[in-house]
Amino acid sequence: MLFAPFLTLALASAAVASPNKRTDSLSVELSAAADSFNSVTDLVLTATVSNNGAQSIKVLKYGTILDGDLPTRSFTVTRDDKEVEFTGIKISVSLEDADESAYVTIPAGESVAVTHDVSALFDFAAAGKGAFTFTPVTTFQRAPSDEKFEHTLIDPGEKSDFETVRMPFWWGF
Repeated sequence: MLFAPFLTLALASAAVASPNKRTDSLSVELSAAADSFNSVTDLVLTATVSNNGAQSIKVLKYGTILDGDLPTRSFTVTRDDKEVEFTGIKISVSLEDADESAYVTIPAGESVAVTHDVSALFDFAAAGKGAFTFTPVTTFQRAPSDEKFEHTLIDPGEKSDFETVRMPFWWGF
Protein backbone atom coordinates (compact mmCIF):
# COMPACT_ATOMS: atom_id res chain seq x y z
CA MET A 1 0.00 0.00 0.00
CA LEU A 2 1.30 3.45 -0.93
CA PHE A 3 0.78 6.49 1.22
CA ALA A 4 1.89 10.07 0.86
CA PRO A 5 3.54 11.50 3.97
CA PHE A 6 5.47 14.73 3.77
CA LEU A 7 9.22 15.00 4.04
CA THR A 8 10.29 18.12 5.86
CA LEU A 9 13.81 19.33 5.21
CA ALA A 10 15.50 21.72 7.59
CA LEU A 11 17.31 23.91 5.09
CA ALA A 12 20.11 25.45 7.03
CA SER A 13 21.34 28.97 6.58
CA ALA A 14 23.48 28.47 9.63
CA ALA A 15 26.23 30.88 10.53
CA VAL A 16 29.12 29.08 12.19
CA ALA A 17 31.04 30.15 15.29
CA SER A 18 33.85 29.01 17.56
CA PRO A 19 33.38 28.78 21.32
CA ASN A 20 35.67 31.78 21.77
CA LYS A 21 34.68 33.96 18.86
CA ARG A 22 31.58 34.01 16.69
CA THR A 23 32.18 34.00 12.96
CA ASP A 24 29.93 34.14 9.94
CA SER A 25 32.47 32.46 7.66
CA LEU A 26 30.68 29.12 7.15
CA SER A 27 27.09 28.56 6.13
CA VAL A 28 25.18 25.37 5.35
CA GLU A 29 22.31 24.73 2.94
CA LEU A 30 20.39 21.51 2.34
CA SER A 31 18.55 20.40 -0.76
CA ALA A 32 16.81 17.22 -1.86
CA ALA A 33 17.63 15.28 -5.02
CA ALA A 34 13.96 15.47 -6.03
CA ASP A 35 10.70 17.10 -5.02
CA SER A 36 9.04 13.73 -4.46
CA PHE A 37 10.18 10.17 -3.90
CA ASN A 38 8.67 6.84 -4.93
CA SER A 39 10.55 4.99 -2.20
CA VAL A 40 12.53 5.74 0.94
CA THR A 41 15.52 4.26 -0.91
CA ASP A 42 15.45 7.33 -3.16
CA LEU A 43 16.00 9.68 -0.23
CA VAL A 44 19.15 11.62 -1.14
CA LEU A 45 20.13 14.99 0.36
CA THR A 46 22.86 17.39 -0.71
CA ALA A 47 24.59 19.54 1.89
CA THR A 48 26.47 22.58 0.63
CA VAL A 49 28.96 24.21 2.99
CA SER A 50 30.04 27.70 1.89
CA ASN A 51 33.02 29.66 3.16
CA ASN A 52 31.92 33.29 3.25
CA GLY A 53 35.13 34.39 4.93
CA ALA A 54 38.28 35.99 3.55
CA GLN A 55 40.54 32.98 4.27
CA SER A 56 40.46 29.28 3.47
CA ILE A 57 39.32 27.01 6.28
CA LYS A 58 40.34 23.39 6.83
CA VAL A 59 37.98 21.20 8.88
CA LEU A 60 37.74 17.56 9.90
CA LYS A 61 35.07 15.95 7.72
CA TYR A 62 34.37 12.74 9.68
CA GLY A 63 31.09 12.70 11.57
CA THR A 64 29.78 15.86 9.86
CA ILE A 65 27.83 16.70 6.73
CA LEU A 66 31.17 16.98 4.91
CA ASP A 67 31.54 13.18 5.08
CA GLY A 68 29.48 11.56 2.35
CA ASP A 69 31.46 8.30 2.29
CA LEU A 70 31.12 6.76 5.75
CA PRO A 71 27.68 5.87 7.19
CA THR A 72 28.10 8.34 10.05
CA ARG A 73 25.50 10.59 11.61
CA SER A 74 25.48 13.66 9.40
CA PHE A 75 21.89 14.59 10.24
CA THR A 76 19.43 14.44 13.08
CA VAL A 77 16.06 13.23 11.81
CA THR A 78 12.83 13.80 13.70
CA ARG A 79 9.17 13.00 13.16
CA ASP A 80 6.55 14.69 15.34
CA ASP A 81 9.39 16.05 17.53
CA LYS A 82 10.66 12.50 18.20
CA GLU A 83 14.09 11.47 17.01
CA VAL A 84 14.20 8.74 14.35
CA GLU A 85 16.64 5.98 15.31
CA PHE A 86 20.06 6.27 13.66
CA THR A 87 21.33 2.91 12.36
CA GLY A 88 24.77 3.90 11.02
CA ILE A 89 28.14 3.93 12.75
CA LYS A 90 29.84 6.14 15.32
CA ILE A 91 33.54 6.61 14.70
CA SER A 92 36.50 7.73 16.76
CA VAL A 93 39.27 9.54 14.94
CA SER A 94 42.88 9.65 16.08
CA LEU A 95 43.66 13.26 15.25
CA GLU A 96 47.40 12.63 15.54
CA ASP A 97 47.21 9.83 12.94
CA ALA A 98 44.71 11.49 10.60
CA ASP A 99 46.03 12.17 7.11
CA GLU A 100 44.85 14.74 4.56
CA SER A 101 41.89 12.56 3.53
CA ALA A 102 40.33 13.24 6.95
CA TYR A 103 40.00 16.96 6.17
CA VAL A 104 38.25 19.23 3.73
CA THR A 105 39.68 22.63 2.82
CA ILE A 106 37.10 25.16 1.71
CA PRO A 107 38.73 28.12 -0.06
CA ALA A 108 37.50 31.63 0.73
CA GLY A 109 34.39 32.47 -1.25
CA GLU A 110 33.82 28.88 -2.39
CA SER A 111 31.54 25.99 -1.48
CA VAL A 112 31.76 22.22 -1.08
CA ALA A 113 28.71 20.08 -1.86
CA VAL A 114 28.36 16.55 -0.45
CA THR A 115 25.61 14.10 -1.39
CA HIS A 116 24.11 11.83 1.29
CA ASP A 117 21.98 8.71 0.79
CA VAL A 118 20.21 8.74 4.15
CA SER A 119 17.71 5.96 3.40
CA ALA A 120 19.70 3.20 5.13
CA LEU A 121 21.01 5.35 7.99
CA PHE A 122 17.73 5.82 9.86
CA ASP A 123 14.88 3.48 10.82
CA PHE A 124 12.14 5.11 8.74
CA ALA A 125 9.98 1.95 8.82
CA ALA A 126 9.72 2.06 12.62
CA ALA A 127 9.06 5.81 12.53
CA GLY A 128 6.07 5.31 10.23
CA LYS A 129 4.54 7.79 7.84
CA GLY A 130 4.51 11.49 8.56
CA ALA A 131 6.54 14.68 8.29
CA PHE A 132 10.28 14.27 8.82
CA THR A 133 12.72 17.05 9.67
CA PHE A 134 16.38 16.71 8.68
CA THR A 135 18.81 18.90 10.61
CA PRO A 136 22.47 18.78 9.52
CA VAL A 137 25.36 18.23 11.93
CA THR A 138 27.15 21.56 11.63
CA THR A 139 29.71 21.30 14.40
CA PHE A 140 33.18 21.15 12.86
CA GLN A 141 36.71 20.79 14.22
CA ARG A 142 39.09 23.19 12.54
CA ALA A 143 42.73 22.65 11.62
CA PRO A 144 44.79 25.88 11.51
CA SER A 145 46.99 26.78 8.56
CA ASP A 146 50.17 25.47 10.23
CA GLU A 147 48.80 21.91 9.71
CA LYS A 148 48.75 21.08 13.45
CA PHE A 149 45.29 20.13 14.60
CA GLU A 150 43.62 22.59 16.90
CA HIS A 151 40.77 21.40 19.12
CA THR A 152 38.59 24.36 18.26
CA LEU A 153 34.95 23.63 17.55
CA ILE A 154 32.92 25.82 15.28
CA ASP A 155 29.17 25.43 15.32
CA PRO A 156 26.05 27.41 14.52
CA GLY A 157 25.47 28.42 18.12
CA GLU A 158 22.74 30.94 18.74
CA LYS A 159 22.85 32.30 15.20
CA SER A 160 21.32 29.20 13.61
CA ASP A 161 18.45 30.00 11.30
CA PHE A 162 16.68 26.94 9.93
CA GLU A 163 13.97 27.29 7.33
CA THR A 164 11.60 24.34 6.96
CA VAL A 165 10.23 23.40 3.56
CA ARG A 166 7.65 20.64 3.02
CA MET A 167 8.18 18.31 0.10
CA PRO A 168 6.01 15.38 -1.03
CA PHE A 169 7.52 12.06 -0.03
CA TRP A 170 5.99 8.86 -1.43
CA TRP A 171 6.90 5.78 0.50
CA GLY A 172 5.50 2.30 -0.06
CA PHE A 173 5.62 -0.89 1.97
